[in-house]
Parts: sequence; structure tokens; C-alpha cells
Amino acid sequence: MNNGIGFIGAGNMGGALFRGIAQGFPDRPMSVFDLDREKSAELVKSVHHGRRKTAERLAAATLDEAVSGTGIVFLAVKPQVYEAALKALAAMYPTGATLVCMAPGWPIARIAQFAPRGTHIIRIMPNIQAEVGESMIAVCPAPDVPMGVSEGILELLGTVGRAELIEERLFNAVTGLSGSGGAYVFMFIEAMADGAVLKGMPREKAYLFAAQTVLGAAKMVLESGEHPGVLKDRVCSPGGTTIEAVRTLEAKGLRSAVMEAVIASTEKAQAMEKAAASISPRP
Repeated sequence: MNNGIGFIGAGNMGGALFRGIAQGFPDRPMSVFDLDREKSAELVKSVHHGRRKTAERLAAATLDEAVSGTGIVFLAVKPQVYEAALKALAAMYPTGATLVCMAPGWPIARIAQFAPRGTHIIRIMPNIQAEVGESMIAVCPAPDVPMGVSEGILELLGTVGRAELIEERLFNAVTGLSGSGGAYVFMFIEAMADGAVLKGMPREKAYLFAAQTVLGAAKMVLESGEHPGVLKDRVCSPGGTTIEAVRTLEAKGLRSAVMEAVIASTEKAQAMEKAAASISPRP
């Protein structure tokens, strides 16, 4: 088994992971297949452009060409086509290779019914922030995956953010939290900016100030080790502007709305898992 890496899917998530790994591991040969041949060609071109010579990066013409001889395959297609993709891969996937899957609603036990015996299955849940190297990625290997294989995947994914091992029972909650969470934060940034625009700030400046404020706040949580509530209290002076804003957010139900969003996304992932359970692995 060689050290090549194949990607099935060149969309937002697949493309972000492909670029990050290609840049972090320039000596690993990589291939990508997408039904949209132009999309996969542009992805490969973006990795090579302006960079020193690296191992081969191939925009594969066929699914077989993308996975042939590879040691690792990332399946980065939409959940609604996962069944078709897994069935297509079953006949050509290298025995003993590693299959990395990232669709919500597809647990390891179901994926294993489609994969050849001996395949190392690892389930991951990244998020779109991989595009800027700041993804939070949950990683769950099947029980029979050797530790060395899991560590290799963690190392690859470290090129696009933070990767952490979790139990599979937590995957739906991870989907609701970090998998979908970027959208919640983008909405929050937009809402903050809208308030400033209403008070006269130019929109471009408002987005800059809002986004940098969120970035800095997140960095403080990660680096200080302090509880977010403690950090919030440090900003709230007695009788000041911030505590007045916090009072308004509480009155409008910010905490409850965000909690309900995470719960709704989690429950949607659970429903998708139930739907996937009814799919027959037979072609």
C-alpha cells in the first residue's frame, strides 16, 4: 500500500481538506475525483499555483483512477449521494486501506456494510473553517483501526485546524455544535454589524470590527482557560454599556435560541442516521 491520498468530491469541504493536506504534506501524492471535472481540475491547479514542485496532484478522470493504489481515501460527497458513492467504491477500494467518511447520519457500522473486509474506517466531522486552517474536527476510528492509522489521520487533519478523538455516540451533538456552528457565528457577526450600520457605521467597517471581535473573543476562551462567563464578567462594568447590552440579549432569548439551534441540528443528524439505517448495502 502506497502513501497516496485520494479524494472523492471537490466541493467546499473536500476542497478545503485537499488544499490543506496538499500544502502540509507536499511529498504525498494526491488525487481527486468529482463529477464536475472542471471543479477538480481547478482544485488541483490552485494547489500547484505559485508553489514549489511537489508530489503529483491528479485531477482524476474516473473514480477508479482516484482510488487506485491509494492508502487513504476521503469520501467528501453530500449525504444524499453517500449510498451511491459507497456502493461504487465497494468494487474498487484497495483492501486494507483507510476510508475517511464525513457525512452526518452515517455511523461506522453502516459504512462497514458497504466497505470491503479489512478496510480501516474512520469517521470525521470537520467544518467549513477548514478553508482558513481553523476547523474543529471530530475524529472517530472504528474499534479495529490500529492506533498508528488513527494518529496518521489526526496528523493529516492538523493541517486545517484542530483534530480531536471523540466517541461516536457524541457525533450527532458534534454535528449540531461545531459541524453547523460556523453558520450560527456568521449570523451573529452579521447581526452585530447590522446594529452598527443602523447607528451609522459603514458596512465594510462594521463587518471588520464584528469579525475581529468574535475572533479575539474565541482566542481568549481557547488560550486563557477561563470560563466564558468569567470573561464576560470582565467586560461588564457596573452600570456600564456592556451589562446593558447583556441584559437585552438575555431578554431577547439569545442563550435559548442558540441552544435550540444546536439541539435542532443534532436531532436532524439523528433523523438522517435513522434514514441511513434502512438502506441496503446490496448494489
